[in-house]
Parts: sequence; C-alpha cells; structure tokens
Amino acid sequence: MQAPPTNLERIEARIRASAEKAERITERLRRLNQGYLIASITSSGVSTLVAGLTAAQGPVVGSGIEGWRVACLVAALFAFISTVVTLLNQQMKISDRLAEGTRCVGRLRALDVMLLMGHQDWQKITGEYEDIVRAHPDFVV
Repeated sequence: MQAPPTNLERIEARIRASAEKAERITERLRRLNQGYLIASITSSGVSTLVAGLTAAQGPVVGSGIEGWRVACLVAALFAFISTVVTLLNQQMKISDRLAEGTRCVGRLRALDVMLLMGHQDWQKITGEYEDIVRAHPDFVV
C-alpha cells in the first residue's frame, strides 16, 4: 500500500502541472500570433503588389475602367483583410498575453529546477508559487 502524498509532493505536482498548462497556453498563443502576423504581412504584400503592378502596367484583368475597378477592388480587399487581422491581434492582446505566458513559464521552470536541485526552503518555494498564481492566474492550475 502506497503512502499518501506529502505536502512537498503535492506542491511539486502542482508546480509541474501549472508549468505544463502554461507551456500549452503559451505555445497556442505563439502559433496564433505567428498566424496573424503572416496573414497580415501576406495580405498587405498582395495589396501592394496588385496596386503596384496595376499602376505600372495597367489593369491585369479586364481593360479600361472595369479593369481598373477590379484591380482597385482586389487591392482594397487585401488591404482590408490586413487591417482586420492586425486589429484582431491588437484587440485580443495576443503579444501581451504571449509575453506574460513566457514570463510565467520561466518562473515555473525556475521553481521546478529549485525542486530538482533539492532546494529545501519550502517557504520560499511556496511563496514564489503563490506569487506566480497571483500574477498569472490564467496560466496556472
């Protein structure tokens, strides 16, 4: 029969579970931030390319006024997409949350290393963990 876990084992498990959760959330935010950035840059680039080519060569699709309208519409559509993606990224504060998640993961990893190295100042460890929970409630268990 196994002995029940001690308080130390419980805090170690809690710290590791929090670190895993914070890492998952941070990685998801990193991918989302990267996706928004790629979509924004691509849309902006396509808009500039369409407008630039049309200005240099005339309408690529169609001719006359209709060709110019189509080119302007396509350029405007891609510029709009770029603007909306950038706005979403800013409104959702993804880069701020990503920075917070990265800080949280770093602090939790430091605590984990302290535990692995046999650090015995339990008041310091629990105090630091409590501070992390207060500072980063969305990232911990």
